[in-house]
Amino acid sequence: RNAKLAESCINSCDAQIQSKNCKFCPDHLDPIQFGVENEADKCSFCPNHDIQYPNRLVPLFGDNIACWQMQGFYENMDIPKDSQNCVLAQSMNFICGCEGPGYAGANTHTKQAVLAWLPRSMAILSTLGSSFILYDTTKTIQKRRRLLNHMLSTLSVFDVMG
Repeated sequence: RNAKLAESCINSCDAQIQSKNCKFCPDHLDPIQFGVENEADKCSFCPNHDIQYPNRLVPLFGDNIACWQMQGFYENMDIPKDSQNCVLAQSMNFICGCEGPGYAGANTHTKQAVLAWLPRSMAILSTLGSSFILYDTTKTIQKRRRLLNHMLSTLSVFDVMG
């Protein structure tokens, strides 16, 4: 019964799964398939039922879908856990604070924090290194005349700006 209601809602609302900024999303998604023979094969948005932020919005089905709504949808619908739609939804569950395969495979909060902060710290080190190269290659007239130092200075300026 729930599957027919969801299908009619999708057809009448012309809804589709979408994610504007998803780096790991496939190009094509299958229509949502309903029905599982075994309860263990059923998809769960947050597999451990540990949603930490139930009111956060998940940009997958639109702009106003909260985490608690996503969890409720997947609890009430018989969607196979090996379907592309389930895998995509679970890859976005990190937004809700769920433990699991979301956030590029980081399954703990610590790993997610490392994935978020590692590029930032590398950018800071790169900026500091380029600033030192700029200082070192332009501090004397002799160094400024060398072609190699001109090229290093140019590269470092663009690195600092980027």
